[in-house]
Amino acid sequence: MRWQVVRSIHDLDEERWDSLAGVELTMSHRWHRVMEASRVGYCPRYLLAEDERGPLVGIVADANQSSGRSRRLDMLVRRLTLVVGAPFSSRHSGIVMRPMRRWTTSMGCWRSCPGASDGRCSRSPMSGGAR
Repeated sequence: MRWQVVRSIHDLDEERWDSLAGVELTMSHRWHRVMEASRVGYCPRYLLAEDERGPLVGIVADANQSSGRSRRLDMLVRRLTLVVGAPFSSRHSGIVMRPMRRWTTSMGCWRSCPGASDGRCSRSPMSGGAR
C-alpha cells in the first residue's frame, strides 16, 4: 500500500485521482484546481492511497477552517483540525473510493473471509454482515 499526502492537487496525477472521482464534479481534479486558484485562505490537503491495482481511496480536507470565535480559539482550531469535505459541495463527503467489489479484496483483514475474492465478503460493513 502506498500513501501520498500533498498540499496541492497539482502534485497528484489527474488521471489517477479522476479514476476515483468518476462523475462527481466536486471531487474531480479540475474542480480542485479551480478551488485552489480561487479561494482565499484555502489550505487543502489531499490523500491518495494506492495498492498494486491502482488508486484505492482519495480524501480532500481543509486545514484552514474558521471556528467563528475569538482569534485565539480560531488559531487553535486551525492548528488542530482538518475538515474532510469537498469545497462548495452539499452532496459529497470528501472521500472517494474504488468500487467496493474490487476494494474489499485489497483489505488484508478481509482476505480470509469466504466470498472476499468476488466482493461478497460476509464480514464487509457494506454487506451488513460485520462481526
